Amino acid sequence: MLVKYLNLVFQITFSNLDKVCYCSMMITTALSPGILTLIYPMSIFGYAILEETRPGKKYWLIIVLYTQILGICEFIATFNFWRRDIGE
Repeated sequence: MLVKYLNLVFQITFSNLDKVCYCSMMITTALSPGILTLIYPMSIFGYAILEETRPGKKYWLIIVLYTQILGICEFIATFNFWRRDIGE
């Protein structure tokens, strides 16, 4: 019986995966607000929800690419070679 419920929860989550992604993008924007993360709600409300069906593959590829570029830029920004007062 537990396996059936877990399978049902998995199927419900998988069939509504776009909504799970929308929620995670909104949570990301709420937890780390900034100009760079405003792209997520603008893309959700400006394009994704207005689509008659689910957004296409091109939309998700652009969002994934933007997220990867944002992560790489944040990673590079944590290095200390950007600061000039290291030798002092």
